[in-house]
Amino acid sequence: EGESANQPEIDQHLAMMVALQEDIQCRYNLACHRLETLLQSIDLPPLNSANNAQYFLRKPDKAVEEDSRVFSAYQDCIQLQLQLNLAHNAVQRLRVALGASRKMLNETSDPKDLIQTSSTEQLRTIIRYLLDTLLSLLHSSNVLQSTFHAQACEELFKHLCISGTPKIRLHTGLLLVQLCGGERWWGQFLSNVLQELYNSEQLLIFPQDRVFMLLSCIGQRSLSNSGVLESLLNLLDNLLSPLQPQLPVHRRTEGVLDIPMISWVVMLVSRLLDYVATVEDEAAAAKKPLNGKDRERFLTGNQWSLINNNLHTQNINRSS
Repeated sequence: EGESANQPEIDQHLAMMVALQEDIQCRYNLACHRLETLLQSIDLPPLNSANNAQYFLRKPDKAVEEDSRVFSAYQDCIQLQLQLNLAHNAVQRLRVALGASRKMLNETSDPKDLIQTSSTEQLRTIIRYLLDTLLSLLHSSNVLQSTFHAQACEELFKHLCISGTPKIRLHTGLLLVQLCGGERWWGQFLSNVLQELYNSEQLLIFPQDRVFMLLSCIGQRSLSNSGVLESLLNLLDNLLSPLQPQLPVHRRTEGVLDIPMISWVVMLVSRLLDYVATVEDEAAAAKKPLNGKDRERFLTGNQWSLINNNLHTQNINRSS
């Protein structure tokens, strides 16, 4: 009797919460549209060039004004998303109170279906925990090394290092280099990834500079593997092959130079060689081998110097 007496009140609350949920949903959609409009109006650099770091060299006043508007719109979206989640949960509880069945997770559910119904943030959280778990098992188990082969590394890099958050990107790169940095195929793996992502024909949109810096750090951490520089130099030789003289005995089809691709490879090789020279100079000056902290300092130091120097050179050439 008590439940039947409370049912009209619950119905009234449910109607109010549904109306509130619809109102919040409408305001959330408007806030998201405003944020997208602000992001589209920002003068972003071309994604297919090596100088898109120049975007971060904007005038301070313009940068502060644009960033403040974007941050404000983003905060509005976050607050409305939180309110929308609370309203949705309240509606679900009221419907359960009226006798509706609560959705329960079926133990026999297909993992693919669970992934399709999961939110992006849920999947990112799972990935972060999995990466942290794998990193903690590196020194206690050898099973992982037999599991991570070249194809698995390429798939992980494509899905996590390209589309993942900065933290996921960093942890994935650290996991790959610690597990597979000494393998014979490691150098060819880096060469394949660089060629696939940075050739001028690919249309994939991703943060080129950040992924390049990750490849640079991965290469520096695995320079003890002679295959790293060897594979990159072989790639550079193949890219420059159209410049080689054509011998009558070995005729081949003339190719076209992929200048952007060559630029990325040269920058990576130069950065790796510069790292080797710096480590050797510091070790000779100190007359003692570098420990792990010193090597880490070189890995994280002045990562944008190459690209900034390239930008400076291009600006000088344009002005002249």
